[in-house]
Amino acid sequence: MFESANEGVECASPASRLKKIGWPFFRSRAFLSPSSKIAYPSNFEPTNGNLANENAMDAKTIGISTVIALGIGASVASVFFALLRRREKAGDPRLSIEDCERYLAIARKSGDLKGEGSALGNLGLAHFSLGDARKAIEYHEQALVISRTIGDRRGQGEDLGNLGLAHLYLGNAHKAKDYQKQALEIAREIANRQGESNALGNLGLAWAALGDLRRAIDHHEQHLEIAHEIGDRNGESHALGNLGMAYAALGNSRKAIEYCERSLVIKRRIGDRQGEGANLGNLGLAYEDLGDAGKAIMCHEQHLTIAREMGDRRGEANSLGNLGSSHTTLGELHKAIEFYEQQFAVTRDIGDLRGEGNALWNSGWAHHQLGNNAEAVTRAEAALAIYERIDDPNAAMVRAELAGWHNTR
Repeated sequence: MFESANEGVECASPASRLKKIGWPFFRSRAFLSPSSKIAYPSNFEPTNGNLANENAMDAKTIGISTVIALGIGASVASVFFALLRRREKAGDPRLSIEDCERYLAIARKSGDLKGEGSALGNLGLAHFSLGDARKAIEYHEQALVISRTIGDRRGQGEDLGNLGLAHLYLGNAHKAKDYQKQALEIAREIANRQGESNALGNLGLAWAALGDLRRAIDHHEQHLEIAHEIGDRNGESHALGNLGMAYAALGNSRKAIEYCERSLVIKRRIGDRQGEGANLGNLGLAYEDLGDAGKAIMCHEQHLTIAREMGDRRGEANSLGNLGSSHTTLGELHKAIEFYEQQFAVTRDIGDLRGEGNALWNSGWAHHQLGNNAEAVTRAEAALAIYERIDDPNAAMVRAELAGWHNTR
């Protein structure tokens, strides 16, 4: 798509730039956010059966008012949530948005507040997946109003948790912490151990963003303990993976690798291929931090293979970006740019704004290192426009870098 030149120019050492702006290129860590999930109505029990079996559920799966208004039984909700699960796994949130908007219209027409709240929450999650955290917050706030109106304390906790994650994405770590604390209080009040476990994990992410890594580790350890106690293997894997990322942030790459490997073992045992890929990506980043770019590349290549096998477009984009990061570390800038451009194509295809911005910035940074300043500025400006559009916290750093690049044109 783009031309590049000056093969073999040495890449500046990332450590030499840490004091000024942090890591010079953005990598795709898969921090695992357990409460960010499809928000099924509390009276809908998802199954692992095929679509035909899910279509045969009785009228209790959705509000009875919806059943009466439509006159077609509970198949609407069961088919909707079955499709939503499958489309979520496919990695294209835009498909989920279409489904949620249809279900939202049905719920509103029939006066089904619980269904309306669920659809609003899922719309928030879908927009969050597309990198539009502001839009996500709008939907989660509407969902929270409904949860409070109908006295759904479990729903309130989930909505508060997802609001916290959206604010964390925007860099509002203090607000994120406050929302997660409220979610934790509700979970404990109603003895929802799963909700308590999720909120502790998400609080850990907020504390990590605030720079309090010791407190983050404490919360992830509590998350791990409860997940183990209630038999939540997926939650255990999430907690272990996030402990790994916290130790990576502390500079303890060996411990990070240990936790990421334990998380990976669980994902493989429970047959979660998508989670296996995400953990391989995190493991690759830990090896990169340790200075072993070769092992990092092997992990990212495995992640890419799994993502493509599963049709996980978001995982594909993340692994391509991380392969670009590893080759940047090795000074192989032309190869890095090739991966970033593939990442850009995928993120553009699935509508992932933040991913587009990262791919543009990373390829621009590589061009800058190659001496292609005009191309670097063009890409960085495009990245900045996206970051400003979605209120991404990286905007300030890119703006500062661009000012320096403009002066050297």
